[in-house]
Amino acid sequence: MGQYDIALMHVVERHARDLVRGFSPAMPVESAAWVDTQLTAMERRMDKALELRSDGRRRLLHLEIVVDPTSSLAFRMFEYAAMLVISLQAASEASAGVRAELPPVKSMALVLSGRAKP
Repeated sequence: MGQYDIALMHVVERHARDLVRGFSPAMPVESAAWVDTQLTAMERRMDKALELRSDGRRRLLHLEIVVDPTSSLAFRMFEYAAMLVISLQAASEASAGVRAELPPVKSMALVLSGRAKP
């Protein structure tokens, strides 16, 4: 984090309502509170990601193995795929110092339970 980032974050943390008024003067603000956006505070683990080549192109297959799917499964799979791409991007920048072309990610769920009724 650069020196300007630190200084500006310090100012906006203390003047959140004023910042919102500056960006959206017509919106009445009743309260304003910052959300913790440090991703390192959350641990997420996808089941498996398989790197493969097809038609000469690098691709990733993200596989989630679930016993009892919940209504949040689609969102969790989206979240995992996004974090996979973010981690690949960070790794390529760390190793090569440049942005690499990221492979497409296909996500699939392998559901191990059946329907309640046949």
